[in-house]
Amino acid sequence: MVKRNRDDLLDLAERLVEYAETEGDKTVTFKTGMARAVLELAKAAPKPRGRPPVKGRDRVQEKVVLVAARSLKKNLIAEGMKKEAAHEKAAKEAAAKLKSRNLADSTVKRRME
Repeated sequence: MVKRNRDDLLDLAERLVEYAETEGDKTVTFKTGMARAVLELAKAAPKPRGRPPVKGRDRVQEKVVLVAARSLKKNLIAEGMKKEAAHEKAAKEAAAKLKSRNLADSTVKRRME
């Protein structure tokens, strides 16, 4: 399908929907061929990949937990715990606090550095 035809098809579908709305209709009738073409275009649309970005309060909470984990790590090292063991323990506790984010201990450990 040529790009121009795609744009024309989507424009036509949009105009049909707008016309139906202005007329007060709640349903729009498409021919089968047009509906299939619109569905093919919808399937070709880019899909989100990976984790959604962290925004707002969740981002602040994550940073606060990571700072607290770094502080805990320093305290554990000062008490005589080995550096790697302290890092593991602090990361595990931070991951438990960030349970809603579903982050692995290794991810939290990496972000603490």
